[in-house]
Amino acid sequence: MIVFGDKTDHGGTVIEGDPTSTVAGKPIARLGDKVSCPKCKGAFPIIEGVSDTWYADKPVAIHGHKTSCSATLIGSQTLLTVSVEPGNAKSAPDSAEGTLGGSADSSSTAAAASASSTSADQRQTYATCFQCVDDVTGQPVAGRAYLITRADGSTQSGKTDADGYTEVIEGDEDEAVSVHFHFSAPAKLLEVADL
Repeated sequence: MIVFGDKTDHGGTVIEGDPTSTVAGKPIARLGDKVSCPKCKGAFPIIEGVSDTWYADKPVAIHGHKTSCSATLIGSQTLLTVSVEPGNAKSAPDSAEGTLGGSADSSSTAAAASASSTSADQRQTYATCFQCVDDVTGQPVAGRAYLITRADGSTQSGKTDADGYTEVIEGDEDEAVSVHFHFSAPAKLLEVADL
């Protein structure tokens, strides 16, 4: 099964999962959960899941499944696996959560489910990102400047993508990070006559 922090063949990272269902402390990723993609510059939903294995009302994603930007998920853990029969992949409709299209390749699902991309001595990676959302409308805020501060004091700055997400930051251990979104006041006090 795919978990939070797993990678894609586009260099992306799984940034969502079910916090109530974890493997080694990492949330399990499912159909519709988001993956950041530096190649496609955004956060995109997982568009495939195993139709008979669900967590929190969504099918789980496995090694080889796709995101809406056509990235392929790469599994990192082998503690919890799923036996998948050909034709057992569930795909999101093209209109679901901003999906750009794509279809399940059910014939490759069974082979992909049994593949492992890690060894016992491979290090664990942690990853996170933040989303800037307008308090009033609930819509993502694109192009907003931000500053992320890590536990060691190092910083990373940038602007949110089209979906309001910061870049993904990664580390070898769990750590506290914070984000500050930059907002600025008008250059001068607005008078009624100015309106």
